[in-house]
Amino acid sequence: MVVREGFEKARTSKLLLLGTLLYGVISLCEAASREKKKVIGYFPNWLYNSYPSSNIPFEKYSHINYAFALQNHDDGVPFFQDDWAIDNYLPELIRSAHTANTKVLLSIGGWTGSEKFSPMVASPVLRKRFIDWNLDFIEQYNTDGVDIDWEYPGKQAAGCNVINEKDTDNLLLLLKELRTALDKRFPDDYKEISMAVYVLPFMRNGAPATDVSDFVPYFDHINLMTYDINGAWAPVTGPNAPFESESNKGADFSFVKSIQAWKSAGVPSEKINAGLAFYGRSMQATKDMTTTGSQYQEALVGAPKGDSDDAYWANPFCSADIDGVSGIWKWSNLRSEGLIKKDTTQVGQGWVRHWDDHSKTPWLFNPTSKLFISYDDPASLKIKVNHAACEDLGGVMVWDVHQDNGELIDVVSSVNDVPSSCYHQLSVGDDGVPPTSTSRTGNKASPATNVSVLATASTSRPSSFIATPPAVMSSPSSSHLAKDSKVASSGPSSKSIAQHSSTPKPSIQAQHGSSCSTPGIAQCIQQGSKEWLTCDITRKWVSRVCGEGLVCYNASPGLYCGHPEANKLDSRLDNKFLRKPVLAVEPISGKDR
Repeated sequence: MVVREGFEKARTSKLLLLGTLLYGVISLCEAASREKKKVIGYFPNWLYNSYPSSNIPFEKYSHINYAFALQNHDDGVPFFQDDWAIDNYLPELIRSAHTANTKVLLSIGGWTGSEKFSPMVASPVLRKRFIDWNLDFIEQYNTDGVDIDWEYPGKQAAGCNVINEKDTDNLLLLLKELRTALDKRFPDDYKEISMAVYVLPFMRNGAPATDVSDFVPYFDHINLMTYDINGAWAPVTGPNAPFESESNKGADFSFVKSIQAWKSAGVPSEKINAGLAFYGRSMQATKDMTTTGSQYQEALVGAPKGDSDDAYWANPFCSADIDGVSGIWKWSNLRSEGLIKKDTTQVGQGWVRHWDDHSKTPWLFNPTSKLFISYDDPASLKIKVNHAACEDLGGVMVWDVHQDNGELIDVVSSVNDVPSSCYHQLSVGDDGVPPTSTSRTGNKASPATNVSVLATASTSRPSSFIATPPAVMSSPSSSHLAKDSKVASSGPSSKSIAQHSSTPKPSIQAQHGSSCSTPGIAQCIQQGSKEWLTCDITRKWVSRVCGEGLVCYNASPGLYCGHPEANKLDSRLDNKFLRKPVLAVEPISGKDR
């Protein structure tokens, strides 16, 4: 009996031990699964000593994308504007990152560095030079892969960029060859390929592609640039990075729609990282926005000065970009300069905080100066991060790491925690703080997986025919300047904007540098010409030029730059994607200088 009891105790003990071990294995597997969510942070390489890499909380990022090498030379080889800084700063960043098990990818391109992607991907010889340069760079610095930040294949961004209707197909050739070359050079040390991409899928045949599944085997993940949706390039205020957009209010692009657009085009969730902004954008409103409480009001085109770091800047590679300030406000400076208090719902003297429950973003307004600032805070970022988790995305991406004071990355890191309820339209109060109780207020929301792919509009011009922005670029100290241009204000039709929608006929007085009366209006020099003009915030006409192969068309409202055969194309394009002529064309991202 004693022997039997001893045997039973031993067996019970073994079973308990086995159960404990099994539970531990399951817990480790669950933890490993959670750790697969990516938190990717861009680190601008022009910061130098103003923000040393030692300030980066590497343990909170899975990847650091070192931005940017530029693709502006005819020989197909990337280069650095300040090549002396690479050996001085990059090795230490890589050592610190790898110590924290954080990967480092070199990002190539950006707003100011994408001029010659098109001819490079079109040439087998230039593609090989590009690939060989990247292989050597990885080997020399022990980086973990390549991030391609081409803005944009088949679509005009900065006015000096070369574009071609075959850009998307040629990009696929590059990815195939790059993947093969990386695997051959580093057979025992897998190197990643990622891409920073526009809110809509790659352009094919003059419109966003409905199927890009042929790309999927050749990249590890894409980073959606779901910010710079509205800004000082348009005559209407609106959210920089809306969770959801409203019909006929600002540009009809959003965090939710971009995710669904890329999913519907064949990219699996686990290869998508949704973009988050650690900065806000300011605009000069023309009215007291506190009287209506709406963040969509008439504004002057052209950025006012942003935070204390914002300074005059001019694109050294493209004179077609307008120089000036950016209007950017880093989150860290919104806090340190007193606009937002420690309790992030309290603001500094002279400012009024509002929460828009559709875009799920806060905004500030100063009735005296009529300055409007759209930004993201911990509450708005939590809504986006929860949605990314509910959509089972690969993770999130932020522009950029140095604009945070530590408050935002703590929220972003929670992407590994799937919320208990996955509704894409989270209820929030007027203060922008999600409710803590289990009850919900406001409209009932549908599950995140049932969000419509893209809104459509009745206007006839596809947004692919959009010229470069009349916005001003920011200084190296500003936000994500080169990274992302979203389609600018998509022709709001509200009565309050109608005054800005007219397209005046060209006159001999309408020339670069001459006076104009209404900031925000734009006109072609002639219908079908290369050159167009916009009236900026200083009430001066500023000359712009359509991209290579594109010409200017006056539209109502605004204008657009399109192919000479654009009118014929219109009748052949289906209505799946948004088509609205733009008021002030296209924004400049806060990402890249």
